[in-house]
Order: sequence, then C-alpha cells, then structure tokens
Amino acid sequence: VGTPVLISSNVGLADYVLENQLGWVCSTNEKELARTIENSFSNLKSRKEIRVSAPRQIRTDFDNENLLNRYMQMYRGIASIISPSN
Repeated sequence: VGTPVLISSNVGLADYVLENQLGWVCSTNEKELARTIENSFSNLKSRKEIRVSAPRQIRTDFDNENLLNRYMQMYRGIASIISPSN
C-alpha cells in the first residue's frame, strides 16, 4: 500500500527492503533504533517516494506467476545438484 517500513536486520525480508529502498533496516540496539526512527521521520522525501513506488514494486515482485517461476527455477537448481544429468 506504500507504507514505508522500519524493520530489524533479523527480519527475513531485510535485504529486499534495502535493495528496493522500501524503508529502513536497523539492529535491535535501542540507540540505533531511536536514530533510525528519527532519520525515517525527518526523511520526508524518501517516505513520499516509497509511497509512490512501493505498491507497484510489491505487485510485480510478489505476483503469483512471478513467484511460481522463481520457485520453479530454485527447485530445478536444487534438483540438478542432487541428481545431475549425465
């Protein structure tokens, strides 16, 4: 829906959020968390850009067909390692 996120670096999608600039990622350290909250609050430009770009990005990346194709590629890769063709 375009809401910027602030998540811990321990969250599985942390790399995705960073790569796609969908919000902020920080450790669970209290001081770093406070700093990141302040930074995200003061960064109105980034929040506006996320609001505009995030919905399209999420719809594209998490489209059912796109996910299916990515999972199939992953499974084929694993299968080729487990039982390589001769």
